[in-house]
Amino acid sequence: MKPALFVDRDGVINEDRGYNYVKRWEEFVFLDGVKETLAQVNSQGIPVVLITNQSCIGKGLVSAETVAGIHQRVKEEIERAGGALAGVYVCPHTDEAECACRKPRPGLLLQAARDLQLDLRRSVFVGDSMRDMEAGRRAGVWTALVQSGKGAQQLELARESGLMPDFVCEQFEDVLDVLTKVTNRPSGKPESD
Repeated sequence: MKPALFVDRDGVINEDRGYNYVKRWEEFVFLDGVKETLAQVNSQGIPVVLITNQSCIGKGLVSAETVAGIHQRVKEEIERAGGALAGVYVCPHTDEAECACRKPRPGLLLQAARDLQLDLRRSVFVGDSMRDMEAGRRAGVWTALVQSGKGAQQLELARESGLMPDFVCEQFEDVLDVLTKVTNRPSGKPESD
């Protein structure tokens, strides 16, 4: 079993459009340095897995096929930069569905770990929201809040609630340091309560 880098999508690897959603490829804009950083992660033998809530599907704003097409283009762009996605896991549901896969529930991370034989205790989930941090915590992975997207605002909420992520990253490139710290730990993440 190997460690992995789990990444949220909107606000982490691409510009967050808020409630406007990414409904076609032309609206997807990678954040600076993301593709190159993912290639560096892959060069260390660490798989990258995309974990994303896409309630725009459940709301009928865009089809699951369109979102899958966008993710295929995302994969191709990352590959052109020398990296790869080991998997893309999407929750298409709205909050009202109360499914097991919608973050802050850990369903997508747990499914990816089973499918790809990943060591959750030595893996990191990078996100820009408390939902991401809670999903990571519940899955037993290390959490890193990046201050792009909603991250800076969410960091304030984390401080107020006392539920701080394991790591805070100024920019996405900082996950390289986080991975070095986490994957070199012999026993991984302590069991959570």
